Amino acid sequence: MLTTNELKSQEALSGLTDEQYDAIAGILKTTVDKAVAVQLRETHDMYDKDIREITGLDKPIDKKSYEFNRQVLSSYKDNVETLKSEVEKYKADIAELSNKSPDDALRSELESAKNSIQALNDKISDLHMAHKSELDNMQRQNFEANINSIQSGVLSQLKFSDNYDSFAQDSFSKQAIAEVMSMGTPQISQVNGKDEIVFVDENNTPIADPSDITKPLTFSKAVVGKLSNYLVGNDKKSGLGNKAKPDNTSRSNGNFSTKVEAMRYIEDTLATQGVAYGSEQFQERKDAMYKELGVGELPVR
Repeated sequence: MLTTNELKSQEALSGLTDEQYDAIAGILKTTVDKAVAVQLRETHDMYDKDIREITGLDKPIDKKSYEFNRQVLSSYKDNVETLKSEVEKYKADIAELSNKSPDDALRSELESAKNSIQALNDKISDLHMAHKSELDNMQRQNFEANINSIQSGVLSQLKFSDNYDSFAQDSFSKQAIAEVMSMGTPQISQVNGKDEIVFVDENNTPIADPSDITKPLTFSKAVVGKLSNYLVGNDKKSGLGNKAKPDNTSRSNGNFSTKVEAMRYIEDTLATQGVAYGSEQFQERKDAMYKELGVGELPVR
């Protein structure tokens, strides 16, 4: 979020007093904090719903979600221990019966005991699978919530040029997030003292920052790079200072060297014109520009 000093650098806010700058910065911080708190509460509500659907148990009003989840998961462990004790008892019964005369009655008791053990082992296996499935699901939901929280935090600190309305800003942001998140498998790691989204390749090798290979590539830096042409301070430099279309006159005649370069130009042009990324109109106009510029004849890279 913007600090007081960053607000003072905004031309549109010039002439305000220090108290007014501090008030605006406080409002921005409160808004972001509330949004994060709502997202975390919704995640905890999902945990409670999953526990209720699986076990039939409702979380008591006076108990925290993580305490209730731990209580329920601990009960799985207690049930397994009880069943294991019953298995040991049946094993002892089988051993005792095996030492007696093998008449029909004893054979029947022995077979019954074996069947009981198998049923108990099956029940233990089912409990283990249910426990693992619930734990995996909770971990996945928690990971996705943290990923969304980090993404929202990064985007909340960006200042788009006033040349782009909220619809265009949302379209740019979604496109940038999709492109960055496809760079590799996302992971959450501590970078410079805060949680960051980093990436690994198919060999589980960390993907490095191209500008400094000693550091990992982070979501925050990558997404800012994707959106830099649309942010305050960069729009005029890149020729995006108006609402019509980007200043790509050097490329407007189809003078591209690769498909990647041409596709980037096409998508930037459509996004700047306010065409929603991924929409039917976006795809139709993208296909038309693809043919018009002869992109199919270019090498990929």
